[in-house]
Amino acid sequence: MSSKQSSEKSKVFQDPVQGLIDVEQILLRFIDTPEFQRLRRLHQLGLANHVYPACTHTRFEHCLGTYYLARRLTDAINSEDNYEKLSANESLSIRIAALCHDLGHGPFSHTWEKFILQGGPHYKVFEHEEMSCLILRSIVAKDEILQKMLKEKGVDLNLVCDLIRGHPSPEVAKQIGNRKFIFEIVSNAQNGNDVDKWDYIMRDSLHAGFGQGSSIIELDRLIRFYRPALDPADGAWHMAFRASERENVLRIFSQRLCLYRKLYSHKTTRALEAMYLDIFNALDPILHLRDICLSAASGDSEALHEFLRLDEHSLWSMASSGFPRLLKESSPEIEENLRRCRILCQRIQLRQFYSLVGRFDLNVKKPLPKCRSCSKNQQDISRDGRFFLDSTFAEAGNRLLSALEVETLGDKDKILGEIFAKLPPNSPVKSVNELRLTVTVQATNSTNEPPIFFAYDSLPDAYSFSYSYVKLYNCLVLWTGPIQWDTEVDLSIRGPPKVPDCLVKAFEDWINEKRAAPACH
Repeated sequence: MSSKQSSEKSKVFQDPVQGLIDVEQILLRFIDTPEFQRLRRLHQLGLANHVYPACTHTRFEHCLGTYYLARRLTDAINSEDNYEKLSANESLSIRIAALCHDLGHGPFSHTWEKFILQGGPHYKVFEHEEMSCLILRSIVAKDEILQKMLKEKGVDLNLVCDLIRGHPSPEVAKQIGNRKFIFEIVSNAQNGNDVDKWDYIMRDSLHAGFGQGSSIIELDRLIRFYRPALDPADGAWHMAFRASERENVLRIFSQRLCLYRKLYSHKTTRALEAMYLDIFNALDPILHLRDICLSAASGDSEALHEFLRLDEHSLWSMASSGFPRLLKESSPEIEENLRRCRILCQRIQLRQFYSLVGRFDLNVKKPLPKCRSCSKNQQDISRDGRFFLDSTFAEAGNRLLSALEVETLGDKDKILGEIFAKLPPNSPVKSVNELRLTVTVQATNSTNEPPIFFAYDSLPDAYSFSYSYVKLYNCLVLWTGPIQWDTEVDLSIRGPPKVPDCLVKAFEDWINEKRAAPACH
């Protein structure tokens, strides 16, 4: 076999969601690295497998699936002639971004990001998208063969990194001009309809047992009828779906909301998340986890190496075992923190999770931007979509404190302090430190603003419209139970501790008091 034939050799992965995934040689140079293989040790859904046992899939397979969908879509775009196409280097850049977009995730999915942000506002510099870009550049910097291959293909890493971030830098924006659709394939900031979302919705639904294939997303139709089209309102090319596909597109977002309600925000997963956050906070003074992430995000190569050593297996091992024997020095504080970690790990294994006291929701709805002129049929599409997505929040019902602005409740300490203050003097809950408040954001879209969609009746002309953006803060109050850190865990007990009646009443009194408060204007 010639060297040229060898260099073009691809590899096939058998995937339960996308089927056979053929990966080209240049992408294998990224996959066959310690940095990418680490994704095998990061669960896609963090702690969800404690509730849905089959949700053990990893970010490794999700990245492969996202790459596969990006390749299918870019090939489909370039198969027709009546709109803007992608150059060969742009197509390859999109595929690299799709493959590597999750390289920067920490252990236990988004629980890790919550832990980092608990350290204070200066830790906001840590974002998994930026970390993905740093790791991507690190992989390339160490591989001369890969550098040569990328150069021959005309790949610009600045473009790849901007595609991962989901928005172009001023320099890249100038290069692409009005061809904005390039940034609406991997991470679509306009409306969230992208290949990343397609894969994780299909993958998470399958492993959770919620359905698979066309019952979730009609993928073949999406790829067949999702094309660049010219919007006269801004004179730019955007990814647009054929008007007849609106139900298929809306199903993506309704299924996403279903996953948030049933899977991502499950009360048991949230209780586990609170326990893991306590474990991470106990380990942090010993291992300096937050500082490692902060330094890595700032470009420190040694810290980046330390970050890449963090995975779910290593953290659990350190928290649950006697690893402190390897520490050069110890102290009463360190011993106490390690004891807390071991106790919490034991409780997790016995399913002695934190107990649910109560829950409430807070609603934020952002107004639609000004409507652009469109035909009656186009107005119907927009109206139908708004009704469809708004109705998905109807089940919040009497948990919704709709009269309150989010900010009026104050921070978590204030809320828990108010609930604790309503307990009687003889309450078995002895300290406010036994209470936890977890908050999960559910939204009709990932855009943080009313999403702007593009559709077409016939190519190349598109029209745009917006759907409502509704955000729901789903809040759970949890009780840790009467933890005594100086005694061993009772191995005979299974399940969470029973919540004292007085604590339930204190929570209900607090809720009723907030509902009775005058609306904020």
